[in-house]
Amino acid sequence: KNKELILILFRNAHSLKGAARMIGFNSIQTLAHKMEDILDLAQENKLVLNTKISDILYKTVDMISDIVKSSINSGQEIADVTLVNEQVNILDNITSAEDQNISTTKVKELVGTSYFSMSMYMEI
Repeated sequence: KNKELILILFRNAHSLKGAARMIGFNSIQTLAHKMEDILDLAQENKLVLNTKISDILYKTVDMISDIVKSSINSGQEIADVTLVNEQVNILDNITSAEDQNISTTKVKELVGTSYFSMSMYMEI
């Protein structure tokens, strides 16, 4: 059942990426692509979608939603590029840490201590 849900999420991220590309919303396209990468790893059993990763994915969806809300009236993407780039780096760090046997110290280094409180880091 979880595999089916991951596949649905993957397809939605893929569709969102394509739609964003068609209308020139580059930040949304990039964020959706990074989410797609993570979900692809989960489909291939190379990554476990734990609470930490799920929270990051939810934050990404919230960011995409905020960009859409900000952009609706103008028809042009309105996004804080600095925040988008920070989120992209966090998502990239998840895909680069696909080896689930990394230490807590390595997770802190990859994801960054400023994003989550220390209590969210745990041995994977």
